[in-house]
Amino acid sequence: MVRTGPIDRKTVCRLSGSIGALQARPGRKMQSAAESSYDAWIKGYRPDENSPNTGISYYTMGNVIGFLLDARIRAATGNAKSLDDAMRLAYQRFGGAIGFTPKDFRDCVGEVAGPVVAEWLIKAEYQTADFDYVAELAHLGLRFRTGARPSSSSNTMEKPAKGWLGAQTRVNGASVFVSGVQRETPAYEAGLNVDDEIVSIGDRRIGAGFWPRLGDYYRAGETVEFVVARRGRMVKVPITFG
Repeated sequence: MVRTGPIDRKTVCRLSGSIGALQARPGRKMQSAAESSYDAWIKGYRPDENSPNTGISYYTMGNVIGFLLDARIRAATGNAKSLDDAMRLAYQRFGGAIGFTPKDFRDCVGEVAGPVVAEWLIKAEYQTADFDYVAELAHLGLRFRTGARPSSSSNTMEKPAKGWLGAQTRVNGASVFVSGVQRETPAYEAGLNVDDEIVSIGDRRIGAGFWPRLGDYYRAGETVEFVVARRGRMVKVPITFG
């Protein structure tokens, strides 16, 4: 697509957004790409508040697998071949009304790049463990930038990071309700539940206008008591901001 013009190189590099979206989804540890594709018409297009915890988008993971597969094909063939070649071979062999099976496509990958890459693709389709991106990125001359950015002045201390909860909310009038809580987040670990009405945080009454500015008042590592209305009862929930 870069060669023919619809996208440019900067757009290709934005693939990091797909990797970020996948890594931020707790459901990646519960559902594989193959399972997500299989369940698409059962669950994928009928999401609920717990969907991020139990599943992933096969669009997102498929995009990431395609990127990793392309890099592995390039590495295995000394940059002589790419995913393009596997796709062309599959189109030549199975285009039109013939159709193909997952094994047929993996066989095409094996012909282009060898059995090791084809075996990796099988694993990638069905695994729920995190991908190891380092080797593929290194082959392309890329790496993740990790850690906090240094201060612009060696004499200036970095401000603590804004507080983060990992809970989604909805507004009903002046009230704020929890609409989603992802696993591996401060809100989940503290026990915040879907449909909790957030009444107050610390000594502050919470309204629809205050919630989006929460990070301006609370910093990462700070523990604050939330008061929520849950099924007619007032419940105190201490939460340590991430």
